[in-house]
Amino acid sequence: MDTVVLKVSGMQTEKDPKKVRRAAKQFEGVEKVNVNMETGEVEVNFEAPATLSVIKLAIEEEGFTVSE
Repeated sequence: MDTVVLKVSGMQTEKDPKKVRRAAKQFEGVEKVNVNMETGEVEVNFEAPATLSVIKLAIEEEGFTVSE
């Protein structure tokens, strides 16, 4: 299992962490997603078939900017 911490910018309302969590957890293999709105950090625990690139893309499609 891989663990990655992403920097997500653009979270401004209390609903945004839920959007980020839902976007990341939609993939098979994503075990856990922790979102810290204050720091903009999102910790994702995942394994195949999920990949980092599809998780990042899903968060970006919700309107957020993602970096590692």
